Amino acid sequence: MREEVLEKQLTELLGRLHFDDEVLEWVRDALHASHADQRREHEEAIKRHQAEYKRLQDRIHAMYVDKLGGVVDTAFYDKMSNQWREEQNSCQREIDRLQEADKSYLDEGVQILELASNAQTLFESQEPRQKRRLLNFLLSNCS
Repeated sequence: MREEVLEKQLTELLGRLHFDDEVLEWVRDALHASHADQRREHEEAIKRHQAEYKRLQDRIHAMYVDKLGGVVDTAFYDKMSNQWREEQNSCQREIDRLQEADKSYLDEGVQILELASNAQTLFESQEPRQKRRLLNFLLSNCS
């Protein structure tokens, strides 16, 4: 089979991949509802990490006061404060990761909808290598 014939058939098939406005609106609503659940989970996790971060900060502060008062020595203070700062850094990294994931979740969903809506136009305008990548993506879980 010639490449041009196959491309024409694939272009026609991709042209059939069409969502009417009602379906698109339903998918958007479902995506937003799903995102709301995901966002709640992320916000709860962020709050837990922020509380842990603050608890560690309070420990560092209390131990510093104890160091100034001579209750603990400098070596012990340095050891524990370094350990707690590492734990704080871990909390902060997790907070950053959750916030970034929260942003990308909805963006990726919207991009998938746009790709599906524009698949035929994108396919027609791409070079052969890009056409193959697009088809691999669109047909990756096809049965």
